[in-house]
Amino acid sequence: PGARRLPMLLCGVLGLAAVAVLLARRGEAEAEPLPHMVYVSITGEGPSAKAWYDGAAPTGVPVQAALDTFAKQGYRLGQVSEARAREEGESLVWLLILERGRR
Repeated sequence: PGARRLPMLLCGVLGLAAVAVLLARRGEAEAEPLPHMVYVSITGEGPSAKAWYDGAAPTGVPVQAALDTFAKQGYRLGQVSEARAREEGESLVWLLILERGRR
């Protein structure tokens, strides 16, 4: 069981690193155009599910509110990761990649 968690952990760390890079770049200049892609991490299920992304509240944002925000900016769903639990018994985690300017 521990050997299976290592690739999942590595994938999670790489995803967080990508989000950190995007956060750092976005904070460099407010006048920059919106990025081509946005990463949204979602944890939980149903009405208690929360979304985290660059600029989200530290406690997370309701998923529908996050999707509405990005839809108004012209983003569309590009890819959804498989739902995975970080550890047995923990909440499910998804990663959404939202894209703009591709259609």
